[in-house]
Amino acid sequence: MGRKFWIAVIVLFVAFNIMDYIFHSLVMGKTYEATSHLWRSMEEMNRLRPVMWLVTLVSSFFFVLIFGKGYEGKGAMEGVRFGLYIGIFFGFSMGFGSYAAMPITGGIAFGWFLITLVEFVVAGILVASIHKPLKASATTV
Repeated sequence: MGRKFWIAVIVLFVAFNIMDYIFHSLVMGKTYEATSHLWRSMEEMNRLRPVMWLVTLVSSFFFVLIFGKGYEGKGAMEGVRFGLYIGIFFGFSMGFGSYAAMPITGGIAFGWFLITLVEFVVAGILVASIHKPLKASATTV
């Protein structure tokens, strides 16, 4: 895990936090307000924000780690493909799995699916443009 790996993790952590703010506060904010009885109070959410930062950091780390294991050096489209796979995988279960288990609206479920999909596609593009695994050394024995 070299320098570019850690740069990619930090870039993703920042990007995920920015996208979460845009999507959850600006795009979905009114929807959440209309269903406020389902959520923690803002005071509680602010108190638990470090937990969300930890979740985002761990997610960023493993996204970069897993991407690096299958990295083929094919550029941004490789990141798009990886982001689509991970976005559908997590977004579908996040959105529609939550819909089946919690009293959220179908609109929230679909929104969570789309938000997750977009975030991971962006993450894939970012990681593909930053992260390159260490080249094997050409030592001879």
